[in-house]
Amino acid sequence: METTFLPGTVRERISDLMKMRKVSQTDLASKIGCGDYVLSRFLSGKTDKLSDENIIRIARAFNVSTDFLLGVTTVPDRKNYEIDELGVSAQAARSF
Repeated sequence: METTFLPGTVRERISDLMKMRKVSQTDLASKIGCGDYVLSRFLSGKTDKLSDENIIRIARAFNVSTDFLLGVTTVPDRKNYEIDELGVSAQAARSF
């Protein structure tokens, strides 16, 4: 069964995921390779700036889609994967 979330902002979605999965700001910042202060300032609302690359890294860290983080969909499940994440070669993927 799919998990769905209420509509929310990027900030709210990230906070909800952190609470659900018991991930601290420091742990998430470390996973995505940014300073703890960058994530802290964004989550606290002191800035609205979070780079596209950090959004992508957060989505990968939580295994959700960027569309979910951005509020385009309420279902966090990823639909698209990189070929190397699937464990197949590019040639094998082309034959599907």
